[in-house]
Amino acid sequence: MIVFKSLIFLCCTIFVSSTEIISQVSNLTNDCYITQYSQVANALSKCTSIVIDSLVVPSGKTLDLKLKDGAILAFKGTTTFEVGYNDVYLMTISGNNINVFGESGSLIHGQGEKYWDGQGGSGGVTKPKLFLIQDVNNGVFKNINLKNCPMFCTTILKSNYVTIDGFKADCSEGDSGSAHVGRNTDGIGIAWCTNLYINNVFIHNQDQCLYVNQGSNMLFTNIHCVNSNGICATAGYSQTSYEENTTKNITFHNCVMEGGLTGVQILAKWNAGLGEISDITFQNVKLVGVRQQGIFVEMDSGNTGHINNNIEVKNLKMSQIYGTVQGNGARAIYIKCGAKCHDWIFSNINVSGGGTPNSCNYVPAGFSC
Repeated sequence: MIVFKSLIFLCCTIFVSSTEIISQVSNLTNDCYITQYSQVANALSKCTSIVIDSLVVPSGKTLDLKLKDGAILAFKGTTTFEVGYNDVYLMTISGNNINVFGESGSLIHGQGEKYWDGQGGSGGVTKPKLFLIQDVNNGVFKNINLKNCPMFCTTILKSNYVTIDGFKADCSEGDSGSAHVGRNTDGIGIAWCTNLYINNVFIHNQDQCLYVNQGSNMLFTNIHCVNSNGICATAGYSQTSYEENTTKNITFHNCVMEGGLTGVQILAKWNAGLGEISDITFQNVKLVGVRQQGIFVEMDSGNTGHINNNIEVKNLKMSQIYGTVQGNGARAIYIKCGAKCHDWIFSNINVSGGGTPNSCNYVPAGFSC
């Protein structure tokens, strides 16, 4: 049995049932039923129950949804964003005490296949990011389905007490060997958040699957990642702020990492100032043909060989991590710690395959590298 400490709040964040939501959005006035981009501003100013149905967002525009307190938002059909080579988010959602859900068959389509050139944010055409959740306090998102994110699929910033239950990001058309190769199509990235619960996720992409750069008190369950760079707790994006470099009390439970570069990760930037990655738990994670490292701890991220000794990594727990890595260059375990790794406990680690020996400069309790 696993106990998710400091996450009791989760029982209280789902405050409107699916039946109530459907009832409230089934008979809206025309002002609140959006089928044209020109209707958006008026609906946001007047309505607390909104439907977006088969909307086409013009090139260069952001679907900026600043919802009223207590609002309900439903997506129907396919929401499509016309191509525009801009460094923006195509859609943003913010608000307090909000419910957002996708009706059956709904899709949010970023048309990434028209941007992908194998370079991501490092070159080629300028690519927008698809979806930003920001400044949400008490929010529930259900049945959110994204397709072909030009770059980052979903970013969650400065939000508290948020539940996401049912999330899919499908960028499979951007896999290597495709006509258009995706890169930097990160699934879900999180920073400056507390008290998040994310459940029932499927992400097929070409970069990180789900990662936390900063924040606390988060539970991620039933996460399935395909062709991604894995699930990750990371810190170290500031040279001066301890708070900015703090990621703690994060649990990943019941996850599958299939065919990507890495499985589970702890990363710290090589040049970060003081900070901590603490009370991180990975439990019951299955690896299927991971191509580089099954378990990957790297304290010199961004500049190999220059190990960070400022970030403390403590109370890291891994249990029931099992499965396979695949290929001559792959290995089950790679741990490169700085001076402040301590109080780790590993148990029931059973990762096989690969042609490269394990490497550990720190060996957790209960484990042999």
